[in-house]
Amino acid sequence: MSERHLQNTLERLASTEAKLRQQELTIDGLRDAIDIADSIIVDLINRRATLATSIGEIKKRDGIPVYIPSREKEVIGNVVAKGGGPLPSESIRRIYERIIDETRTMVRHNISPDE
Repeated sequence: MSERHLQNTLERLASTEAKLRQQELTIDGLRDAIDIADSIIVDLINRRATLATSIGEIKKRDGIPVYIPSREKEVIGNVVAKGGGPLPSESIRRIYERIIDETRTMVRHNISPDE
């Protein structure tokens, strides 16, 4: 997703949320906002995966292991600290553990497809 596309999607979400605040909430209106938010989340996860692939390529070149437990702990600590929403910290932790695990699998496959 390009920067412009992401910006347009974020603006569309903000506009949808503003409309929802000005009128009676409806299931369809809320679902539209969720669909937009889901689109943004998937796009950002894919951006993250692309960045992780680049890191994996550098790690392979430099002989660094893909999995570094201390870095994973740091990343999870960072996102849990930024939580502050309706999801409990434990839920955020589990979601990011899953994202990191799936990304690590993808990176290992991309940098060493024969393994």
